[in-house]
Amino acid sequence: MSNRIKNKLISSSIRFIEYFSSSIKKKLLLMMMLITCVPVIAITAVAISESRKNLEAEIRTTNQSSIIWSGQFIDEKLKLLDNLMFSVMADLTITRYLEGALDSDMEPSYIVQSYILNKLNSVYLPNLNLFDQISVFSSRENKSYTMINGESRIIAHSSHALPLPWDRLGNLKLAYYMEDQQSPHFHMYRTMFKFIDRSILGGISIHVNWSMLDPILQSVKSEENSLIFIMDREGRAVHGLPGADYDSLALQDIHAALSSGSGEAFFKTKSYYVFQQAVGDGSMFLVKAIPTSAVLESNRRTLWFSVSLGIGLLIFSLAASILLANKATNPILKLARAISFTAESNHDEYIETKRNDEIGLLEQKYSEMIRARYRIYIEKRNAQFKALQAQINPHFLHNTLQSLGAMAVARNVPEVYQIIQTISSNFRYTMTTGDDFVTLMQEIEHVDNYLTIQNFRFKDKIEKHFQIDESAKTALLPILILQPIVENAFEHGFQHTKAPWIIKIDAVREADIVRISIMDNGIGIPPERLAEINESLLSDPGDVITFTNSMALRNINARIGIHFGEPYGLTLQNHPGGRGTLVTITLPYIPSNK
Repeated sequence: MSNRIKNKLISSSIRFIEYFSSSIKKKLLLMMMLITCVPVIAITAVAISESRKNLEAEIRTTNQSSIIWSGQFIDEKLKLLDNLMFSVMADLTITRYLEGALDSDMEPSYIVQSYILNKLNSVYLPNLNLFDQISVFSSRENKSYTMINGESRIIAHSSHALPLPWDRLGNLKLAYYMEDQQSPHFHMYRTMFKFIDRSILGGISIHVNWSMLDPILQSVKSEENSLIFIMDREGRAVHGLPGADYDSLALQDIHAALSSGSGEAFFKTKSYYVFQQAVGDGSMFLVKAIPTSAVLESNRRTLWFSVSLGIGLLIFSLAASILLANKATNPILKLARAISFTAESNHDEYIETKRNDEIGLLEQKYSEMIRARYRIYIEKRNAQFKALQAQINPHFLHNTLQSLGAMAVARNVPEVYQIIQTISSNFRYTMTTGDDFVTLMQEIEHVDNYLTIQNFRFKDKIEKHFQIDESAKTALLPILILQPIVENAFEHGFQHTKAPWIIKIDAVREADIVRISIMDNGIGIPPERLAEINESLLSDPGDVITFTNSMALRNINARIGIHFGEPYGLTLQNHPGGRGTLVTITLPYIPSNK
């Protein structure tokens, strides 16, 4: 492997590791893909392998029994032909003639020769379908007495060049001789010996038709592409069914396996499943070769089903892995993004959680941390506010305002005196109240003083109406939550509005709830802006930091939410009459002890 390829592999591996190491989601996805996909792939591979093994076992079982039975049937056929040859060899007249024991005076030669030919003809005629030639050879005369195709012949041979199979005589057993693949015959022959000294008298041979074995070979053929043939010990396919195409390389592999001497009825080569049975005392083999491609073709439907099922399960596993990984990691990523946003922007992002597991606990603790942070912020602002109050000497300002009031009285300017007294009261209320809570009437009196100052400023354009339930007057509420709402009417509602400017404050107690309504007859709020404000009021108290740093509507709502929680706070709507704004404050009823 070249260095360039190695470097590419290393670089790809590093990028792969970095990609999946960069996120817990990717790590979980990879792990779940491995957990789900590897077993699916393994099971599919095992199923395909087992399917092929089962098919091979079925083919092996079926064909082994078939090839053994067919081999035994061929041996029976050959045994029948061998018995026919024995019937000739056992004839005493023929044996004595071959020995030369018959004196010509006792039995003329032509009579004995005629007897031999008649004997051969008697064997030949009933078995025309099995062989087309039967011969007896006399070594003493170098002659063969032959019955071929219904004709009798006596053929003289040269002692120096005997034809096959007479040149091979001498074996005690039945022998066979096969010609090339094109020949429609093969030879069966036996040597005839003299009983006393076992010298060779001659031999007998049958020219057997291969076609007699075709029905047997045809019965073995069960697969379309299978090859059924007879192979000799030299590895030649000496006979097979018509139309068979023999691959020489496959024959070499089969012959090599047969020559190994293992004697197994089944074995595999590179291209074939091979079944064999020795016949003719091991002189030849009945062979059936089934191409492995044929087995694969038979297994194709099962294979495609297994592969399709495996792919389907793989896709399902991948989809399930992605879905589960997303579902498991999204809350963690959401929490991580919220923490990063808070750290980078100094703004707070709240997470609504409905989970009961460990991730839900983290989200809950994070939200509690953000709320605690906002409480700290509010307390800091209150501390700053009170510190600002502390920077001014209230006694000095109060005494100064009292001096100005005395001057106004001395100079007979009662209006100025009244305004100075109102300002002094408001100053005393905002600067000297030490508690965070006041009664509703204290807050109403402060609003009344504020409206008195505004009425003096705008030359009696203001009408004020207060309708407070007696049972609600002593209810406690956070300080300075009404006056900023009334102030908003002057800053945003009464601009471009003709007098009179009306401010109406109603307060009612409903069981354990105090509901305060502040109405004006200003220009109202555009619907889009009104929806935006109400949506912001419904957000978490921490969002106040994002919107504004002033003690406006959102800050008032946040203060109420921090003190009392849900469902208390502010709601805004345009006045049902068509002009002005209606702000409703909902508070729990907490009576004053004073």
